Amino acid sequence: MDIGIYDYNEGAKYGELDASKVFLDSFKINESLDVTWKAIGKMDEVITKEEPFKIVKVNPEQAKETILNLVQRIYRIGVMLKPVMPGTSRIILEAIESNKKPENLFMRLES
Repeated sequence: MDIGIYDYNEGAKYGELDASKVFLDSFKINESLDVTWKAIGKMDEVITKEEPFKIVKVNPEQAKETILNLVQRIYRIGVMLKPVMPGTSRIILEAIESNKKPENLFMRLES
């Protein structure tokens, strides 16, 4: 599978998970990690914009849909991290399976 040039702004010809795998299969580790970090950034934007844990009090159905989408994204990120950060991947996937929040895995950068 050739993904050609990956356009980080417009999205991949294939999904993020497939793009990450294709880059890894081609030994393009940095590009694979770029896809993963971009996916994390997109997820962070959704959380900041939609504030699902505030919405749950006024619109539980909408919050449930948003949270389900976020959990699915986190799962894909866990899978993408497995080849390069297996311990972190395991923590993410186990947290999803057990429905528990893990401790912070990544430190926030101070601006």
